[in-house]
Order: sequence, then structure tokens, then C-alpha cells
Amino acid sequence: MPDQSDLELVQIFRERGDHTAFADLIRRHRGWVQRVCKRFLRSQDLAEDVTQEVFTRSLEKLDTFRGTNFPGWLKAIAMNCCLSVIEKEKRWVALEPGGDSRTS
Repeated sequence: MPDQSDLELVQIFRERGDHTAFADLIRRHRGWVQRVCKRFLRSQDLAEDVTQEVFTRSLEKLDTFRGTNFPGWLKAIAMNCCLSVIEKEKRWVALEPGGDSRTS
């Protein structure tokens, strides 16, 4: 299905539940999603983990996609996933000894 547009692949997945269509979307977009995450998180390992999370969330929320710009929708999910990781890391730093500025 590589000749089909993103919108056609989304429609095929929605109508037929064809996981091959979603796999094609992952193959098509995984590289740039991972680069965006790596640039934002500055960690290859985190970027790989977050990229998986991006596609898991996009699969779970595919029924909410209403637009014509699938890459833009995917990038918004990627940015939200990255921000979640950063927020979690901030909480961990605050819990480490000396990490909370209120105790210094």
C-alpha cells in the first residue's frame, strides 16, 4: 500500500481494520518522528521510546483524526509525548536529594 496517501491509509485502517495500512503509516513517518523527538529530548534512547509511544497513542486516538494533515497531527502527538517525558524527568529531579530547590 505504499502508493496510497496518508488519508487513504487512515481510511483503510478505520473501515477494514487493516493493520498493514497502519504499519505503512508507521514506516512512512517513523524516521522523522524519531528525529523530532531526538532533537527535542536530546537522547537517542528516549527518542526511540517516545517514538513508540507516539504511534501507540496515534493508534488509540486515530478515530479523533479529522484533518487532512496527518503529519501535523502526528507531530502534535509527538510534541505532547516529549513534553510529558520532560515533565516526568523534572519531577524525578525534584525528588532526588538536593534536587528540590526548597531544601537547599
